[in-house]
Amino acid sequence: MKKHDYYLYVHPSGVEAMTECFEAMNGAFISGDFSALDHNKIDYELEKKMNVFTNISMQLARIYEYKQQNTEAVRICDILLTK
Repeated sequence: MKKHDYYLYVHPSGVEAMTECFEAMNGAFISGDFSALDHNKIDYELEKKMNVFTNISMQLARIYEYKQQNTEAVRICDILLTK
């Protein structure tokens, strides 16, 4: 049975962990060098990492939206749109 109020059941420490993961991945993407010019630096897992980052970002934004913390939800969406 699917619960329509799924976000109500997310534990606060889960939200904290997702936020830390989001910030860490965002920092890695900002400081990373993904240049294809240097074949020693090519990240063949970049697509998977971006998919994980996108999924975490969307779930976290939805949780913040459910909790009516719209400023955080918009901040996450803005960061996601600039990637």
